[in-house]
Parts: sequence; C-alpha cells; structure tokens
Amino acid sequence: MTIFDDPRELARLNLQRSFSRGGEDRLILDALGNPSTGFYVDVGAHHPYRHSKTALFAERGWTGINIDAAPGFCELFDRYRPNDLNLNVAIAPEAGTVTVPLFDDGAWDATRLEETDDRPSEVEIEAVRLDTILDMHVFPGEPIDVMNLAIGALARPVLEGLDLKARRPRYLIVPDPDFDFAAAEASPIYTLLLGRGYRLAFRTNANSVFVRDDAAEERVSAPVAPAQPDSAPAAVPEQEVPEQDMAERVADVETALDGFVWDAEAPDRLAAKSAAAHDARRRLQAVMARETVRIAPGNFGFLGKSVGVTFKPVPLQDVFAGADADLILLTGHLFFQGPDFYRQLAEARARLPEAVIGLYLRDNHREYAENLRMAEAVDFVIPGHGYRAHYLRAANFNILDAEPMASGQFSASHMRAIFDEAEGAPRSDALYGRFNHNPNAPWRTAFLDAVAAGVPGNDVVEWKPGIERDDADQSPDSRYREWLGHKVSLVAQSDFATPRRVFDALLAGQIPLIPRGLPDLDALIAPERQADLPIVFYEEMTVEAVAAAHRIALQRFDEGGTAGARARHEFARGSHQMQHRYRAILTRLVRMGREPLSEPTGPQEGAAH
Repeated sequence: MTIFDDPRELARLNLQRSFSRGGEDRLILDALGNPSTGFYVDVGAHHPYRHSKTALFAERGWTGINIDAAPGFCELFDRYRPNDLNLNVAIAPEAGTVTVPLFDDGAWDATRLEETDDRPSEVEIEAVRLDTILDMHVFPGEPIDVMNLAIGALARPVLEGLDLKARRPRYLIVPDPDFDFAAAEASPIYTLLLGRGYRLAFRTNANSVFVRDDAAEERVSAPVAPAQPDSAPAAVPEQEVPEQDMAERVADVETALDGFVWDAEAPDRLAAKSAAAHDARRRLQAVMARETVRIAPGNFGFLGKSVGVTFKPVPLQDVFAGADADLILLTGHLFFQGPDFYRQLAEARARLPEAVIGLYLRDNHREYAENLRMAEAVDFVIPGHGYRAHYLRAANFNILDAEPMASGQFSASHMRAIFDEAEGAPRSDALYGRFNHNPNAPWRTAFLDAVAAGVPGNDVVEWKPGIERDDADQSPDSRYREWLGHKVSLVAQSDFATPRRVFDALLAGQIPLIPRGLPDLDALIAPERQADLPIVFYEEMTVEAVAAAHRIALQRFDEGGTAGARARHEFARGSHQMQHRYRAILTRLVRMGREPLSEPTGPQEGAAH
C-alpha cells in the first residue's frame, strides 16, 4: 500500500499546505512570491510527498532533479514526478563506495538516527560527487532556485567540495541539528556558507535555510554606519531548550483527525459533508436575499453599509439566551470560548435551523482537535493562517481562503485619544518585545533568549513557565501606553504567517523589526509602503543581525520623528484592525450568498488550497 491508498495519510500530508516536516517549502515559496516555475535539486529526496522539501514546488509546476540511494527510489518518483530527472544514486564528497543507514520505509537521512529508536540496516552503495551530477544534467548558467541536502553528516563535506561560484542555488536547505543562535559562529555549516556568499534566512527544526546574498531583494533601509556599543554584548549563557518531538505533533494531528477523516469504505460520510456544505450555501443565499439581516455579535452591525447589507445588530449573548439571528459570525480564538460555548451553540443551531454560522478561526495553526470540533459545529470556516488549514476539511467542506491577522489587543475606541495624548512624549531606545511562550517553537525560544542576553539595553521578554507576566493586571489601554513608550519592536517568527504584532507595533507608532522573508507580508503591505513607513528587516536570526537592524531602525525613527510615528499609527488604524478583517469576511460571505448555487460535488469551490 502506498500513501495514496490511505486518505488519513493524505490528510496529514496536506495539513500545513506544506509537505516538509519543518515547513521549509512553504516559507521559501512564499518568500519567492509563489512562482509557478522554478528548478530544484533534491539530494536525499526519499519520497515524492512524505516529508518532501520539493513536493510543494512540483505541485506549483516546478521541475528538478531528485536523487536518492534507497532501493526502488525511482519507481515512485517516475510515477509521481514524471517531469523530473530521478536518479537512484548516492552522493558523497568523493566517488566510491559508502555505507549508509537504510530504514524500513526507505529513508536514509543520517540525522534520523537521533530522532527515533528504530535501528536501520546498513548498506554499501556506490556514490558519485554532486558536482558530477550537476555537470552532466544542468546547463552552465542554468539557475537552481532550491537545493536540498537531506544527507545528514555528509552535507558539510559535500558542500565543501561543491563549487558554489559556478553553481549558486538561490536557497540551500542543510541539516544542522546542533546550531545555536547564541553561538552561530560555532556552526561549521554556518561559517562555511557565510564565507561563500550566503546568509541564514531562517531555522526550522533541525535544518538551516540559507539564501545567497546576491538574490536578496533591495534593502528597505539605506546603509547606515553601524553604531559601536559602549560595551561588547553580554555572553549568552548555556540554554536548556527542550527538543521538539515532531513525532508527537504528528500523533496529535492524527488523534485529532480520528472520527473525522473519511475513507474509501465510507462514501456516505463524504456525501453527508458535501450535502451539509451545499445546504449551508443554500441558507446563506436565502439570508442575503432578505431586506434586513439580523447579525450577531451586535458590534458587527455598523459594517452593514460598507458590505451592501442592512444589518440589525443582535448581541451574541442574547442569541444564546433565546433571541433570533440570521447570521452569526464567531471568533474562534480559543481564549474567547467560555465553558458553555458548545452547548449554547448547539442549542442556537437547533432553534435557528435556517441561520448561517461563520467562524473566523484565528488559531487554526495549532490546537487541532479543538479546531475540528469548532469547524464541525459551524457552516463556514475562515482560517487566520493560510497554512495548516487543509485538515479542517475533514470536518467541514466550506473552508474558505485565509483572512490574515491584524491588531486586536488594544481598545479600539480609545487608541486615537491615547495616541494623541502621548504624542511627542519621550520614547525608549530599548528594543521592545513581549512574547508568550510557545512550546512548539523551541528555536524561537533560543533566539529570544539570545537576543535578550546579547542586544545591549533591550526590553525583550518571553514569558516561559514559571516567569510571572508583567502585564497580567494591565488593561488594554495601559498595555497600549507601554507600547507607546518604545521606538522599535521585535517581531520573531515562530510560525509561517505574518503575526499581529507587526500591526500592533505600527499602531503604536513604532518601527517593527521583522525577519526577512516573512510570508504574506508583501500581500498585506506593499513593498513600497514598507519602505515608506518604514519597516526594517534583520537579515538573519542572529544577535548581530538584530542589533545592526535595531540601530538602523532607531536612526530611521529619529529621522521621521513625531510625524513618522503618526503616519505609522494612521496606516495601521485605517487598514489593519480586526474590524477591517471582519469587513473583508462579511464582504466575501455576501458575495457568496449572491452567487448562483451549484450542485454538491465535494469540497466546495472557494475552499482553501
């Protein structure tokens, strides 16, 4: 049996809109602007889909070379990657015979020895140099957009023997499990590629992803001579960072999918979901045909004019207490769900069978079981993140395209008055950042610890277990005033989407310090607008890169002064608050409700891809 015979495996593979274990494919594709053509070289390709770093590129229309030494490798790749060149050989620093670990599933990435109790067999196979393969099959000057070297400890010597002047892949994915942000120079892989014209783009699990310097986009900020700190950055102490067990995460997902994923032996379940999705669209069409639409929560009522509908606002608690409503739009952030939420929702659903219930699921990228439960209870789901949304279709076929995050933690009614009150007041030069601890992102914890210890005079805190929050008793207004007291905020990537803190920083008039290549950013803020605000990027997730970018951001803030801070505030307040996202969601629902209704055939058109 192959994975294509197992719908559960397919659902798991499509979970993140990413096939790779760390999301490298999604990050790179987003950074490149989702091009439909490109060329990759995948060394240690293993499988056309499972854990693949290049399957997502192939689905977009890219082609490339896939190389693996596992027996039978070409059979699957020739079937599912017929447009690629598939080579069943081993890659080594020198041609000859090598011994490699081979697992039962055909994987031979040596780094897996540290991730499993399974013991592989060892096989001796003939190996060739990578540059030999490239000389034979890649024309001189032909661009290589992505090169993946999933060959464990062999990656470094293979890179040392590769002519990176003649062959300069735009992105390099290299295993480096011992990399430490606090001591990046101690990594032989990092120093090797830094010396050959590459910079670290991001880290995912045990891999480092590098981008060549001459492929980087034009810098938003003009070159500024680095300011010299009064003293050298403090030494970063040894950090105990718990290793993320990816097997447990996969098990969590598969457990969450139990009872939801249909299979070939239960076509009635698929038909039932299709019929439910079709009926939801029928009800949406009926609701949007009414002269007045009763909408809950009531604070959405003022959006009616902007979306072309007359809304009559109804408080959500009134609906749960027995009031009528035609359209209910819920926020699916787990923090907002009370203990009686599902009981109240089920009662409202039973009492209002013709009502339409939508869900803006702001946490679709984690808490899988809870999200599936919520998705099954409503008619339409709008994820807050474009990745990790496919699994929701196991519970609901009406999964729409994602609506990205926006500023939502401050009091909208008071922000302008508080900003006006604080305008012109002195602000701190200290790099600011308050971060909730994410146990699924140990690389972010390591990075934040390094920044907190190594960037002079910073005010960066991650609230780990045992660390008392310093804003626990703060109101949204007082928290906003704290943000207004700083010039620059740090944005640290833990997931594969633009976080709301980008817009929180702009709303406070700050300059956000953002890692280069943050997915979706260009779609939310045009590059020319990024330069004008400005947004300042740090080129690597290292202390040195953050410190250098922080100096640039401080200079740009001081140059723009009060007028610059107000321009950033007005930009975010006018375009990137939660009300703007809800308006966009309601606009889409109104448009869908006025479209002709087609016959049910499966996952509905407009669902997330």
